[in-house]
Formats: sequence, C-alpha cells, structure tokens
Amino acid sequence: MEFFLVEESTPGLMVLTERDRHLDVMTAVTVEGRRLAITSSVVTHNLFGRLYMLPVAPAHRMIVRYLLRRARRG
Repeated sequence: MEFFLVEESTPGLMVLTERDRHLDVMTAVTVEGRRLAITSSVVTHNLFGRLYMLPVAPAHRMIVRYLLRRARRG
C-alpha cells in the first residue's frame, strides 16, 4: 500500500503529496552535493485535521531531526 503520491522526481528533487478531506500534505526532499533538505507543508481543512496535527507535528519534527542526525553520522 502506498501513502504518498510522487508528484515529481528529478535528480536532486522529489516532491510527495497526500490529500484527503482533512488535510493536504506536501513534502519536498532536495539534495545538493552532500546537503539533504526536507521541507513539508500541511494545510488543514477542518477541525479534525487541526486536532490531528496538534500531536503529530511536534512528533514528526523530532523523528525527522533524529533520522537526519543519524544519517549524518552514518
């Protein structure tokens, strides 16, 4: 089962999206040389989407930072 739709995939860039009635998510992963950047945007559409993001946003930030630090060491 796939979750994200790959909107664009070129050398150095991948854009992933997921859209539903509660929220839209877009994540861009870019690579320049040895530099990796991950940028995400979330647009909520209703109360459920906003409530869902309350615990999810901080947790995702911590997880991504942890994984990037780990990748840097590896």
